[in-house]
Amino acid sequence: AASASLRERQHALAVAAFVGGQAARALALLRAHLSEYPRDALALQLATVLLAFSGPADRRERLAGLLDDLAPAYGDDWWFLGVRAYAYQEHDQLELARSLAERSLSRRPRNTSAVHALAHVFYETDDHASGIGFLGDWLGRYPRAAPYYTHLSWHLALGELVQGRLESALATYDRAIDPAVSSASTTLADASSLLWRAELYGLAAEPLPWMPVC
Repeated sequence: AASASLRERQHALAVAAFVGGQAARALALLRAHLSEYPRDALALQLATVLLAFSGPADRRERLAGLLDDLAPAYGDDWWFLGVRAYAYQEHDQLELARSLAERSLSRRPRNTSAVHALAHVFYETDDHASGIGFLGDWLGRYPRAAPYYTHLSWHLALGELVQGRLESALATYDRAIDPAVSSASTTLADASSLLWRAELYGLAAEPLPWMPVC
């Protein structure tokens, strides 16, 4: 990146630190970079991943704070509203998260950033019937090959499972989550989590399809 612009060089250095396992350095580089170039959304996306999955107990507060600081630069940008909605539901500000997700969807109804945040809000507020209705309809118009199809299907199946609808949950599993049909990056986590929860809830009279997961 030596001949690239300053913005590009800074971005590349942060990504190199991330790929090299230097998460703390990558985050510091990204924070500095975003203070100069707040609308570098690719850099911001990487920063949100680092913060969301980092170890410190205050990571949720730090993520919400970063997005609060950058909010003036994004205004009503649909992607940013969805990212912010997810951060706030992680911070247990569920009504604010719902409002941000709905604003995001009003501007771009097909964006998974807001749908994912809203799926969490439905679950955390025990509004499983609404979550099932919303996700079932939305996923019916979402490409099966798209990156979030498996994980959003997991949210749908989880809502069905919580309501005791094992047959429906397993039908969703067979259609979208089973490793035999899904190659998404979340497949292992989604498949094992759903089967494990079905066992914890005591809903499965017959053995569950663990072998493909194993």
